[in-house]
Amino acid sequence: MAGLKPLLKDIADAIREKDGSASAIVANDFPERIRAIPTASKLGTPLDPVEVYKNTRPADWLPMPEPQDNEMYLLFHIPDGVSSFLAFTVTCTGNYTVALGTVTGGQFVQKSAVSVASGSKYEAELFAKDYDNLTNDGMKQVMIKISGTNIFTWEPSGHNKRNLDSVYSWNIIEITCRLPSGTMIKIGNDKNLFALQKIRYFSWFGENLMDCASKMFNNCYSLVAIPQLNTASVTDMSYMFANCYSLVAIPQLNTASVTNMSYMFNNCKSIVKVQKMNCEKTSNFISMFGNCESLVEIEEICIGNMSNISLSNTFANCASLAKVRFKAPTEVSWSESLALNRCCLSRIALVELFDSLPTIRYNRDLGISLNPGISELSDDEKAIATNKRWTLKI
Repeated sequence: MAGLKPLLKDIADAIREKDGSASAIVANDFPERIRAIPTASKLGTPLDPVEVYKNTRPADWLPMPEPQDNEMYLLFHIPDGVSSFLAFTVTCTGNYTVALGTVTGGQFVQKSAVSVASGSKYEAELFAKDYDNLTNDGMKQVMIKISGTNIFTWEPSGHNKRNLDSVYSWNIIEITCRLPSGTMIKIGNDKNLFALQKIRYFSWFGENLMDCASKMFNNCYSLVAIPQLNTASVTDMSYMFANCYSLVAIPQLNTASVTNMSYMFNNCKSIVKVQKMNCEKTSNFISMFGNCESLVEIEEICIGNMSNISLSNTFANCASLAKVRFKAPTEVSWSESLALNRCCLSRIALVELFDSLPTIRYNRDLGISLNPGISELSDDEKAIATNKRWTLKI
C-alpha cells in the first residue's frame, strides 16, 4: 500500500498536467478524467483529405483518370447480376457528350458514347453483364466521362422508369472534374432521397466560377473526403456539408467572401477538427457546428464585423469540443449571447477562449456550464471574460 500511494499521486499529477486542473482527484475518478483528455491525434493537424483518400479508397475500385478542362468522370457501381438506373442533366455551350467505358493503365477506354443537348437529361439503364472489374463487395464498375464546351452545371435527375417521388440516389461513388466555367455541381439535395447518398469522394480541380455552395453536399451520408475544391468565389456555404455523417477530411476552404455559414457542418458526426476560417464577412453562424459530436478543435474563427451576427446553437451538442478560439476586433457590438455548454473545455481551454473573445459594448451571456474545467477557474481567470462585459453562465 505504501508503494501504491506515490503511484496514485503520479497519476493524479499527470492528469492535472494534461487537462490543466489543479484540485485533488480521487482514484475512482481517474478513468473518467483520463477519457476526457483529448488525444494528441485529435488535437493535432486536421486530417489531410488527400492522404485520407489514398489510405481509405478501396484498391479494387477503377482508378480515376485525370480530368482535362471541361471534363468530368463519374465512377458508377452496379450490383452484379442486375441493372441500375442513372440520370443527370448538364448545361454547357452546345451539346455535351456522355461516354461509358473503363480505365486501363490510368487512361479512359470508351465503349459507347452519345451526344446530348445542353439542359437536356441523359438517362440510362446500365446492366452489370455489360461490364467487368468486379469488386470484392460484388459490384461491376463503369467509368463515365462527360465532356463539352464550357460546362456550367451538373446535377442528378429522375429517370423515366422510376416514380419521380421515389429515391434516385444513384450509385455514383466518386466524382472528379475540372470545370473552369463551372458554377454548380449539385451533389446534395434538400430531400435526402435525391442526394448522392453513395458518393464517398469528390474532387474539383482548378479554378471555377461557383459563387454558391449552399447544400452542395447536403445529405451525402457516405461522403468521406474532398481532396480538391476551390471556393474562392463562394459567398454562401449554408448547409454545405450538413448531414455528411461520414465526412472526416476537407481541404482548406477559402471563406473570405462567405456571408452565410448557417448549418454548414450540422450533423457532421465524424469530423474531428476544422481548420482556421476567415469569417470576416460572415454574419450567420446558426447551428454551424450543431451535433458535431466528434469535433475536438476549431483552430480559429476570424471574425470581422460582429454587430449583427447570429450565433444561435453554433456549438450545440459538441460534446467533444476541447478547444475553440476567436479572432475579432478589440471592441464590438456583439448582438447575441454565446453558448458553449456541455462541451469538453478544460481550464486552460476556457482561459484561451476568454483571451480570444473581444470586449463587447453591451453585456452578453457566455454559457459554459458542464465543462470539465469550470471548477478549476480562478476569480482572476473568470475576470478575463467579465472585464470584457461577458456574463459567465456557469
